[in-house]
Amino acid sequence: MYTALYRRYRPRTFDEMVGQEHIVKILQKQIRTGEIAHAYLFCGTRGTGKTSAARIFAKGVNCLSEGERPCGHCENCESIQNGTFFDVIEIDAASNNRVENIRELRESVKYPPAAGKCKVYIIDEVHMLSTAAFNALLKTLEEPPEQVVFILATTEPHKLPATILSRCLRLDFRRVPEAKIREKLRTVCEELGITCEESALSLIAANGDGSVRDALSILEQCIPAGEKELLRSDVVEILGTAGEDVMLEATDMLIDRDIPGVMQIIDRISADGKDILQFTRDWIFHFRNLMMSRFAERLEDIFDMSCENAEKVRAQGQRMDMGLISAAIHELSAAANQARYSTQPRVLLEMAVVKLMEPSLNDDREALVQRLTRLEQIIESGIPVRTEKPEKPTTEEKPNIKEEKTKEPPQEPSPADKPAPKAEPEPEKMAEQVPPVEDLPPWEMPPTEEMMQAAFIPEEEEAPTAAPTPEKPEKTPAENPAPQEPEPEEVSEEPSEEDPHRQELQQIWDRAFKKAVGIRASLRLLEHDIQALDEKKDVFIVSVPSTIKKNMLLQSGDIFEAALEEITGKKLKLKAEMGNRQDREKQMQNTLNQLEELLGPGKLKVKE
Repeated sequence: MYTALYRRYRPRTFDEMVGQEHIVKILQKQIRTGEIAHAYLFCGTRGTGKTSAARIFAKGVNCLSEGERPCGHCENCESIQNGTFFDVIEIDAASNNRVENIRELRESVKYPPAAGKCKVYIIDEVHMLSTAAFNALLKTLEEPPEQVVFILATTEPHKLPATILSRCLRLDFRRVPEAKIREKLRTVCEELGITCEESALSLIAANGDGSVRDALSILEQCIPAGEKELLRSDVVEILGTAGEDVMLEATDMLIDRDIPGVMQIIDRISADGKDILQFTRDWIFHFRNLMMSRFAERLEDIFDMSCENAEKVRAQGQRMDMGLISAAIHELSAAANQARYSTQPRVLLEMAVVKLMEPSLNDDREALVQRLTRLEQIIESGIPVRTEKPEKPTTEEKPNIKEEKTKEPPQEPSPADKPAPKAEPEPEKMAEQVPPVEDLPPWEMPPTEEMMQAAFIPEEEEAPTAAPTPEKPEKTPAENPAPQEPEPEEVSEEPSEEDPHRQELQQIWDRAFKKAVGIRASLRLLEHDIQALDEKKDVFIVSVPSTIKKNMLLQSGDIFEAALEEITGKKLKLKAEMGNRQDREKQMQNTLNQLEELLGPGKLKVKE
């Protein structure tokens, strides 16, 4: 009867185990010294040799040889290998997980070994036991009879109770490196008389994912019937993977944001019967190669590919931004993880590709980095950006308004303005902003913008013209809140004294900002958003409108600090403080307006 390769080449001694030298060293030492623990816990992923190591350890405990144990040739070793030894009991916890099965085990433990030196209980997939079964096993596992050893094997140790874990000697089995799997596959092919390409063995070892059993199963699928040669093309066809040229083509289209082109490649792969999940995994590994190409020197040694393909990968890696590579690895990894449990892996892959090419559909960190990088490239290309909004009044307009308010009583020249209604288009445009006639002062001339601004002050002057003039002086001394009104006026005068210092600080900041923008163009988005507040000792304090702008400012803090040192001659640390809510809302609206002008109308979408 035919025997599968992973069963035919299962290791029989410690020397035949692959990639678990740290486990072999511990077990051999305990067998040699006789210091054997009463319970072991073998943890690790599938195909790493947990059950094989348990059987080899059972051989070593019961081996009749006087030399190195297990010898693999004595009567007990051969009996254990064939599965006919009475004192080695293997239990599948997945199907024997009830408390009644553990009670039967407790009864059989009482009897001494029949043929060997020690009774060994191997419980595979022990994490499948029920809670009641664990509780029933607990006391026996803690204090088993003499000459009884428990070996628990599991792929999910986190599911075991802490009371079980604390009573076992835990040994963690690692994933087997690809180089050792490749060497094992080469040995098997030589024994079978099959010549294999090195690239074919490397591809099988990579798809084995650290499992020797999976790699042997893939090799068994790829071995052609009746032929003695195994080519890489055969492995690619059987595994459903795409070649390196397909990966390069798809990545080029991803860089150029050619969504229809990538969709056609995915459709072609699906039509050829290739596995979409396998293609996604291969594409992730290709982006890993692109990342390594930016740091490694000899790519052919790291990538395990030809020199020609390695140079193509290097050239493509130089074209890509590191942010896009990171985003691609994250998005494709998430799609591959979801595709394992989905009936539509192709849809998940296509959605991941669309998110990569349209970062506005994604709100994670990598997508925001992509959008900022794209804005930096647009700004550096020389596209003008409007930074001043006409709606905001300038500082020169405010003093003019105050002067006009002080000159309100002499309003005689207003009739002289009557013959100047020639500028008719301006009043027509202003008509929409003019308040109702009832709210305007009772002047005969048409309202101008200056009069509209001064319309709210004459109410204080109209009061003395009314009849009850003596009533107001009677109220002011009785109530005494009237003197509180000039106090804020005095307070308002105080910042005017500080204005020269504030203006000087703002001029220093403006000069430092221009130097910083010359180094990093994307900082232009911060213009008119930051105001200088104060300079204390070694700290230069500014006001920012939002957390996002604060982060952008602090990320470029070294540039601003260098500019401030060049201007002031002092080493100043940059400190940012949050402004009030109204200022932040205005600044955020200004920033959104700048982005909308930069990207075009309708391109910017803001979530509330």
